[in-house]
Amino acid sequence: MRPLLAACALTAFATALAAQVPCGIPGVTATVTPSNAQVGEPIQVALTNGTGSLIQLPTSCLFGVRAGDCDGPSIYPVGCGQVITPIEPGTTMSGTWNQTDVFGQPVAPGTYTIQIRYYDPSFATLTSCCVPVTITASFQTYGAGCPGTLGVPTLSGSGTPAAGNQITLSGGNAQPNAPVLLAVGYGTTPFPLGPACNAEIAPLAGVLLPLAMDAAGTFTLPVTIPPNLPPTLLTVQYVAVDVTLAPTFLTVSNALAIQT
Repeated sequence: MRPLLAACALTAFATALAAQVPCGIPGVTATVTPSNAQVGEPIQVALTNGTGSLIQLPTSCLFGVRAGDCDGPSIYPVGCGQVITPIEPGTTMSGTWNQTDVFGQPVAPGTYTIQIRYYDPSFATLTSCCVPVTITASFQTYGAGCPGTLGVPTLSGSGTPAAGNQITLSGGNAQPNAPVLLAVGYGTTPFPLGPACNAEIAPLAGVLLPLAMDAAGTFTLPVTIPPNLPPTLLTVQYVAVDVTLAPTFLTVSNALAIQT
């Protein structure tokens, strides 16, 4: 799971679903996997020629990407060679979109369209088909935490962690009114806090935020994602005081990865 978590300060996962659609001439199909991707997840595109005849791409690029629907502005790729590229009968051509624009910069979460164009064998018709794909910002909990007298403290997130949005971090299952230290990291590498206890957010980002549980042993913390923050990964975890847990008197929550 950890290799799927990318990089900067709150990660997540989405269900990897493939979209396969007819693409013009009967027997030609386009497949996009996943059609609902997490930020930073490579998107695989394939065009299968299931006919008995040659089909031909007008350039060296299998596909292009448009923002929004198929009438939206073209954002990828750039530098396609103006050469006819054949796809033989019964074969498949594949490519990958790494969620970048023509400048090599990561695109924001949202809806995009994969556009594929090809000619029939006689060059009489240029077919265009479009497959939507959604890039989703999300949360994912990971790591076992370190139990206290009430069990392992919990940490979760809610809202949509995209640039400019407000999200809420929620903690629970700790001692009432316990002091808490919330830490932010850039990755998901564990490092030991004790003989049987790990932090899970190395490398640390240098952000430590003191909080306190309420009388029910919970807290909520609203956080606004900076409006100009590019798609990035932040990881968060907290340490809570547990006065009955000698000799450390500390317990640790699960970690939370937030992909914006």
